[in-house]
Amino acid sequence: MPHPAEKDADPDRDARAADDAAKPPELAGPAKEIDLAHDRLLYPIEVARLIRRSESSLRRDRSKKRGPAYVKIPGRVLYLESHVRAWLETRKRKSTRD
Repeated sequence: MPHPAEKDADPDRDARAADDAAKPPELAGPAKEIDLAHDRLLYPIEVARLIRRSESSLRRDRSKKRGPAYVKIPGRVLYLESHVRAWLETRKRKSTRD
């Protein structure tokens, strides 16, 4: 059990832990630098076409905190290609029982 003084030293620790628990595994933990030289930014319509879904389905998934992680830039939603690929990897199934 942590010493009481240790807990007071970082009052935001519990909030960060809760935030990390809500993130997809590839995004949990400390923030990582985005290497835009090797990662493309995709518009929602591009992601929708890539995953064979409608743009409105993608929007609905975003509002329900499902689907691939996205980047919010004022007035714009974009997806990092690596996040979309990582999300697709988590959707792999070997049988209908998975």
